Amino acid sequence: MQNHSHLTASVVCTKEYASHFGLTDKTAQRRIANLFNKGLLEKVGENRWVKYKIKN
Repeated sequence: MQNHSHLTASVVCTKEYASHFGLTDKTAQRRIANLFNKGLLEKVGENRWVKYKIKN
């Protein structure tokens, strides 16, 4: 069993999301983009260093 304690942080990157849910990076990118486009997530940072958090 993997330790996913790193996901208790308030922000997450695509690779962390993919690892937590057992997804490929591409699938994780699509899912995050979908949640972002629905207004459920907001970006923190830019380009390669972007992370996401749940929008309040």
